[in-house]
Amino acid sequence: MSERFYGMDFLRMALMLSGIVFHAGLFYTCTEHETLWPIQVSECHMTFDVICGWLHLFRIPAFFVIAGFFAALLLEKRGLTGFVINRFWRIVLPFVLAWLILFPVVILIFYLLNHLGDEHVFSDTITGLFSRELIGYKPKITIHLWFLYYLIFFYVVLLLIRRFWKPRSKRPLLLVLGFAMVLSGLGFFFCESGEFNGFYSFNPDFFSLGGFAPFFFFGYLLYHHQYWIKRFMKSYVSMLAWSIIPFITYLLLRIGRIDLGETITKLLLVISSIIFSWLMILALIGWVSYKFRQSNPVIRYLSDASYWIYLVHLPMILLIGGLLNELIHFSLFVWILNILLTSIFTLLTYHFLVRPTIIGKLLNGRKYPFANPFRITRKIEGQMKM
Repeated sequence: MSERFYGMDFLRMALMLSGIVFHAGLFYTCTEHETLWPIQVSECHMTFDVICGWLHLFRIPAFFVIAGFFAALLLEKRGLTGFVINRFWRIVLPFVLAWLILFPVVILIFYLLNHLGDEHVFSDTITGLFSRELIGYKPKITIHLWFLYYLIFFYVVLLLIRRFWKPRSKRPLLLVLGFAMVLSGLGFFFCESGEFNGFYSFNPDFFSLGGFAPFFFFGYLLYHHQYWIKRFMKSYVSMLAWSIIPFITYLLLRIGRIDLGETITKLLLVISSIIFSWLMILALIGWVSYKFRQSNPVIRYLSDASYWIYLVHLPMILLIGGLLNELIHFSLFVWILNILLTSIFTLLTYHFLVRPTIIGKLLNGRKYPFANPFRITRKIEGQMKM
C-alpha cells in the first residue's frame, strides 16, 4: 500500500512502547490486579497508580481506533479477499502461534516468581515445562494477547455489516462521538472485568467487546472522514487540557476519596474514564497528525518493531522485574531498569531474529535484508540533531 500515515505510525509505536512502561509499573501499584497481575511486591506507591491508571484509560482504546483506521485502508486498497488473507496471516496466525508459545512460558514465570526461596525452585520450574499437568491443562486465558482476540471478533463483524453500512456518507462528528461514548460506556458498566479491562477468557464477555467496539468502528469511520482529523489538529491542546478534569475525578473515585454508593460510584467511574479516554485519543491523533507529516526511518523501524515488542515484552517484564525486585529494594530504579532491559532485549531480538526472517514477513508483511544496527544508531543520532 503506497499510502502512508506517518502520524499513525508514530502513535502506534509510542503506544506500544508505553505498554512496557505500564506493565513494568504494575509491580508497584497499590491497587491489586489479581487477574491481570498475580505478582506484586509489598512496597507500593500511589505514583505508579497514577502513571498506570493514566496509560490504562486510553492506551488500548487508542490501539483499537488505529486498528479500525487501518482496517478501512486495507479494505479499500486490497478488497475483501485481500483483506481476509492479510488479516489471517498478520493477526489470526500470529495470535495462535504466539499463544501456544507464550502461555506456558508466562505460567512458568508466574510459578517461578511466586516460589522464589523454595528449595529446588529452578529445577522444579524447568521440569514443570514438560509435566503432564501443563501438557494436559486446558487453559482458558488469552494472557496479554486478548487484544488480538478481540480484533478477530471486530473483523468478523465488520465483514458481516460492511455490505449494509456506507461509511462514506457524511456524518456529524459530535453525533458519532456521542453515540460511541454511550455505547462504550454501557458496555464497560455492565462487563464483568470492570471498566476498560479486556476479558482474558476464551469465552468472551460480550459487554467488554461492546465497550471496545465503538473505538474500533470509530477508527474505521475516521479513515473515510479524514477531514475530522483537521478539527483534532486545531484543538488538540484544549482537549489535552480538558482531559485533566475527568482524569482527576476518576482517580478520586478510584482511591475512595469520593464515595457515593457502589452503583453511583461505578457509574461516575465509567463516565469519567470514557470522557478522558476519548479526549486523549482525539488529542493524540490531532497532535501526531500535526507533528509527523513526513517519512521518518527511525519511526518506521520502531513502528514495524512494535508488533514483535507487543508479543514478547510481557514474559521479559515479568522475569526481569520479578528477579530484580528480589535483589534491589528500590522500586523507581528497578522500574526504570526493567523498562530499559526489556526494550533492549525486544529490539535486539527483533533486529537479528525477526526483521530479516520469515517471522518478520509474517508480522510486517515482508522480510527486510539484514542491516548493521550501528547504521540505525547513526540514523537515530541524525534525527535527534534535526
